[in-house]
Amino acid sequence: MRRVVCLFALAVLVVALPHTAPAQKPSERAYVDAVLDGLVKAGVVTADQAAQIKKDAQAAAGGPAEAVTPSEKPKKGWTDTVKVSGYGQTRFQWYPDAGPGEADNELLVRRARVKVTAKPVERMESQFEIDLGQGEATVTDAWLQYDLDPAGQWRLRAGQQRVPFGFEVPQPTQSVLPLELSAMGRTMLPGSRDTGAVVYWTGAGDRELFETARKEQFGTGDYGNIAVGVLNGQGLDEPEVNDSKHVVLRLTDPFMLGKRYAEGGVSYWTGEFYSATAATEFDDELLGFHFYLPPSPLGVQAEYYAGETEGANIDGFYGMGLWRPSDKGVAFARFDQYNGPRKGRGLGNAFDRHSWSLGYAHFLNPNTKVTVEYDLVDTAAGDDDLFGTQLQLAF
Repeated sequence: MRRVVCLFALAVLVVALPHTAPAQKPSERAYVDAVLDGLVKAGVVTADQAAQIKKDAQAAAGGPAEAVTPSEKPKKGWTDTVKVSGYGQTRFQWYPDAGPGEADNELLVRRARVKVTAKPVERMESQFEIDLGQGEATVTDAWLQYDLDPAGQWRLRAGQQRVPFGFEVPQPTQSVLPLELSAMGRTMLPGSRDTGAVVYWTGAGDRELFETARKEQFGTGDYGNIAVGVLNGQGLDEPEVNDSKHVVLRLTDPFMLGKRYAEGGVSYWTGEFYSATAATEFDDELLGFHFYLPPSPLGVQAEYYAGETEGANIDGFYGMGLWRPSDKGVAFARFDQYNGPRKGRGLGNAFDRHSWSLGYAHFLNPNTKVTVEYDLVDTAAGDDDLFGTQLQLAF
């Protein structure tokens, strides 16, 4: 009877200990071993039986717990931070107002971009992007960014980069709902990029707001509550050709309008632009205001701007109404007006223009989007309508 009681007590002890913690503590293991050794001496169990019980107890407890110090944790190399992404846009366009001898339709690869980002050292980030669309290779992004403080609220970005002006210019192209930017974005800031250095500051709680809007609601991402920069001012992939630098300033405030994200901001751009067509320099200045309310299900995006370029004043605005009937798609209607010369076209190139863009962007899945759009375009030279449909795949 004594032998049965001892065996029952031992079974309870061995089974209970492993289930009270994920792994046995060294003190618990020593206690079990001491009890088993005592039972062997008393002849209750054999040495082989005790060894098997110890082995089974260790396996059930997952092995002895070991402390892991920070120095023992595997360290990531900078290659672990490398990320490759990109997107492609194939498009069919029809021009109902094409003149005699002009093609009235075309198929094209509008954009084919590959982007590589990495964090080679602590507080440093780099980005390189190339566009292979329309039959030629173009470097779009090539910059380095350094966090000026450990939290990354202050950042310095140097190289060829998006110009922090307004809303749609810094907005990722793959997030833009219409087929192209407004006339102001295409004319005053060609390619949406320039080469120089920009300092950004983002408030502690606003970075998450910016990033959430970018990922879920077609926002720009984190271009700071404050952005101040010095750039060449000649545009995408264009070298500096004069002594003057352009200065850009952007102030943006993201906020919650009830339970909805919204943002408003003001931007300023000034410098001396050298026009190769006119072979002279012109004052290049632009003041802009923007407001964005994502579609939920209704929304609005609007910008107003005024300034001068190519020796004459410019002004204009666009307003876009948004309707999101479901997570699968967004319908949009945009009115776009531009009055003044086109940058880089020389003197006397008045480009008074207004247009309506009506379209719908449908998401087949989170990475695939189909856009259908019709543009009613009225210029001083006559109508220039466009119908386009585009397939975009991001990876």
